[in-house]
Amino acid sequence: GNLTVELVDAVTEEPFKEHTYNGKTYVEVEPGAEYFIQVTSQSEEEILWIFYVDGESLGYWSHQEPGESHINGIFSHRDGRKSNTALKFARVQAQYPVSNTLDNQSLWTGQVKAKAYKAIFSHDDEEIDDYAADFKEGDIRCDFEGSKKSVMSTKGTITESQNVISRTSYKEGDLVDTFELNYCTALGLINVGVLPKPPAWDYLRMLKPFNQDTLEGGKELNIEPIKVRFEDAGGNFGAKEYDLFDLSHIS
Repeated sequence: GNLTVELVDAVTEEPFKEHTYNGKTYVEVEPGAEYFIQVTSQSEEEILWIFYVDGESLGYWSHQEPGESHINGIFSHRDGRKSNTALKFARVQAQYPVSNTLDNQSLWTGQVKAKAYKAIFSHDDEEIDDYAADFKEGDIRCDFEGSKKSVMSTKGTITESQNVISRTSYKEGDLVDTFELNYCTALGLINVGVLPKPPAWDYLRMLKPFNQDTLEGGKELNIEPIKVRFEDAGGNFGAKEYDLFDLSHIS
C-alpha cells in the first residue's frame, strides 16, 4: 500500500526480518537490540500516527507529510528540544501465572500496533510545553517452560534530539489503516509455527544456551559434533554421515 510500518535497528536503521504466517506479520528480533518504529508514506495525504507497544500507547500523535519517512520511539520535549528514545527488546524477567485465555502466540510474542489517520490542521503553537511520554511496559510476562526466551519492550538508551522552535497541531480524521507487527525471537517463531524446527541438537541449544561469561547453562549442549562418515562395504546402501558427540569429559 501507500503506507508501510517496520521495526528497525536503532543503530543501523536496518529493518528486522519479517515473516508472514496465517495472514499475520511476525518480526524476528534479538534480545538486547534497541529499535524504532519506522513509518513510510507514499500517500498524497498528511497522516497522523498513534503507536501501541504490547498493548500500551506511546502517548503521542506523530504527524507525517506526504512522501515522508521517519522513525518513532519514546518521545519527550524539554527546554526547546525534542528527543526520541529507542525501545529495547528485553528478555522477560518477572514471571506470572499463565492465564487460561492466553494462546501459544501470546506466550511468545509481543506486538507493535500502528494506526494511521488522516491529519486535519488544528492550529499553530508558538510555545511548546515540556512533555514526556508516560510509556509503561505492557504485561506480556508469564510463567511457562521457556518463558525466559520471550522478549518484551522496555525503554532503550539510544536517543536522537533536535531543537524545536514552533509546532503545528493536528487532529485525527478518518482512520486510514491499522498495522500489527508481532515480534519474537527465532525460538518464539518456531513455537508459534512460523519457522520449522531445526535439528534436535540445535533446538536444544536454543532452549538451553551456554553462557560463556558465567559458565552456566547447557555446557553439554555447547559441544561441537564430529562428522563421522560410514561407507557400506557392499555398496548396497551407499554412504551415511552422522554427528558424533564426545561427552566423556562431562561429570
